[in-house]
Amino acid sequence: MTVPKRQSRICLLRLELRLNDMVSVESEALAEIDYDAAHSIVFVRFLDGDWYRYFGVPPAVHAAFLAAASHGHFFHTHILGRYPYQRDR
Repeated sequence: MTVPKRQSRICLLRLELRLNDMVSVESEALAEIDYDAAHSIVFVRFLDGDWYRYFGVPPAVHAAFLAAASHGHFFHTHILGRYPYQRDR
């Protein structure tokens, strides 16, 4: 099943707006983090410019991610490999 072009465009516009609200973090690998609580999606932008969406991430994991002393270590320990993801442009 394909998404109608108009609906797909609306989704992309919402995603662009979300990326404008990302929180900058100090990390050797990560640049920004955001969370869509309504859909349990963590958005991560890396320093190289790539960004990913991680699905099904509970609010408590996102909160701990933001509060972590090392965002990169938390990401590798608690998110990477534990949640399905999608690379985006």
